[in-house]
Amino acid sequence: MKHLCEEGTKKPFGWLIWRNYSLKRRENEKIADCSKVDRLKAVIREKQIYPVFQPIVSLENGEVFAYEALSRIRDAQRYQLGSEEMFQTAEKNGMVWKLEEICRRQAIKGAKEKPKGTKLFINVNPNVLLDKHFESGITARFIKKYGLQPEDIVFEITERTPIQAKNVFKKTLDHYLQQNYTVAIDDFGSAYAGLDRLCYLKPQYLKFDMSLIRALDTDPLRMALVKHMIAFCREVDILVIAEGIETEKEADLLRQMGADFGQGYYFAKPGETFHG
Repeated sequence: MKHLCEEGTKKPFGWLIWRNYSLKRRENEKIADCSKVDRLKAVIREKQIYPVFQPIVSLENGEVFAYEALSRIRDAQRYQLGSEEMFQTAEKNGMVWKLEEICRRQAIKGAKEKPKGTKLFINVNPNVLLDKHFESGITARFIKKYGLQPEDIVFEITERTPIQAKNVFKKTLDHYLQQNYTVAIDDFGSAYAGLDRLCYLKPQYLKFDMSLIRALDTDPLRMALVKHMIAFCREVDILVIAEGIETEKEADLLRQMGADFGQGYYFAKPGETFHG
């Protein structure tokens, strides 16, 4: 009689489970041994990025005005790469467009299910235009394919990254505006040349960073700063979005100050489905 583990015999179910577990563990160990760049390449190659959407809500009437698309890695534990780390690795290694292209595609594809009349905010690295792999016109192809319009899209320019070629960036940004896209500055007040960037980009929306908003009602200095910045935005026709709202007190105070929209866990966490 042959042993159960000899070739040609049926393996017991428990052995098959153990074998699959061992193969999976060895695969994960190989990924862990890779550099961050190799892990990021694997994420992009295997299309392991998916979007989640967080609502941006009117502080006046509570209605959802838009959704910000945020990119996540499926099975992030396997790739040992967090979302923030993913974008940092891409920027340091000339992979900004390769990553942003798949993030943008997945966000627009997912947004075909968004409620009618709401906008989609898409994060854009300001230096993506300098990437040698950058493809002009790809966003237009995506939105046409998935049934959206340029008016639905707001390009959200991060404040956390310095712009390396202002003239090139501004020229391309003007090109987008001529096609009826709109622009927001993200993370305002957190990093690079906030007022300088605000003046030459002339955005339609300004998103106040959560570092300004969190526990705003307990800090008179930040209250004064935010109040005056909101007044400035109203004077120059820029709509204000306050990020990182977590409490009713913060939301009420910002509404009283004149902020237009709010975003944060107080309203809803990011999710794969659209919160109404």
